[in-house]
Amino acid sequence: MGSDLVLDLSVEKETLTGTLTINGETETITDGKVSKNMFTFKVTHDNQTIGFTGEFGRDEIKLWPDWGGAARAEVLRRAKS
Repeated sequence: MGSDLVLDLSVEKETLTGTLTINGETETITDGKVSKNMFTFKVTHDNQTIGFTGEFGRDEIKLWPDWGGAARAEVLRRAKS
């Protein structure tokens, strides 16, 4: 992707909500779903809806955009407070 990404997520049962910030622009997550350690969601950025698939790890998340071809996963690490 080559972008600065920040995920702010909440999970209740099988529903994922939150925001995805791409290069300083925050978008609301829609259609978020969770199953075990995998999740999917959509965001609309620059008038384009983009789907994402992710995998929860211990202190990181792997995130793949759902567009043509097998994209390399972005690895997002938990922010330390």
